[in-house]
Amino acid sequence: MGNKDINDILNDSLTNFSETKLDKRNPYKKINLEEVFDEFFESLEKNDSNFSWVDKLNRIDKNKNAEDKDKVANIHYGLPSHVHGNYKDGSIYLCLFNPNVIGITDNNLIYKSESSKKESAKICSLEDYYTKPPLLEDKKDPIDDEFWRIINSYKEWKNDDKKRKINIEKLKNLIISDESTLTKELKNPELGTYYIDNYFDKLINKCANKLKDTDKIVNMELCPFRSKNASTISNDILKSEISLFACYIIWYRIGKYINNKNTNKPIFIFRSYSKWEDILEDSLYKLNNKKITKIIIR
Repeated sequence: MGNKDINDILNDSLTNFSETKLDKRNPYKKINLEEVFDEFFESLEKNDSNFSWVDKLNRIDKNKNAEDKDKVANIHYGLPSHVHGNYKDGSIYLCLFNPNVIGITDNNLIYKSESSKKESAKICSLEDYYTKPPLLEDKKDPIDDEFWRIINSYKEWKNDDKKRKINIEKLKNLIISDESTLTKELKNPELGTYYIDNYFDKLINKCANKLKDTDKIVNMELCPFRSKNASTISNDILKSEISLFACYIIWYRIGKYINNKNTNKPIFIFRSYSKWEDILEDSLYKLNNKKITKIIIR
């Protein structure tokens, strides 16, 4: 297969990757987040340790110890954060690896396998995790995270319909929303500027006044599940349906630009690009119905 044939196949796969096809690969179209939160808070009240955001967002129905693998509490209990902003029509895409969690180490587990190498691991339930996680780091208080404050105060608002609706909506928007975190910081710097300070300080200082439309900024996590260390995220989680979605967004946006060069050319800024590269290749391979090998894509 010549280079021209390969380029034609890749070009066709991107230009034909329509909005409808992207929607079909959007896992959030198949998930009722409100129902998932009902299950989450029910597990919290029962002090249940079987709840898993990984399983819920990938629509997997299995017991926590169905596979003999360590189940890290940060990954399975911590509120996910995935795609924020107008992802179908963005101009700047900040592509990060996965959301962090303040203070809680990855040695807190919901299940410890027989082959576990985590000697200092502690088992914690969902309630433990949000009230008294046993293994903390540097005495940092996880209550600094917005989602932590909302969940931790659940008993105060659960029976108030108005407050419940507001707080559930806030939690849903922390997973996926129409406005990026960076856009919020640019509009309301008094509320905190984590992304600006850590990723865009020099860029913002030079061109803040030139940004005509901050609503065109999108920030995405390759893996929506939290961990203290990126290395804790396993390959099977990285290659799950939910993680592939961020890659499909990138291919869709490139295809949209190829189809209409008069639109803004998207800019993608990556952190942990080597991780993104592997999953981008895997997702493109699937977009082409496995007609070309991943070696050719590379």
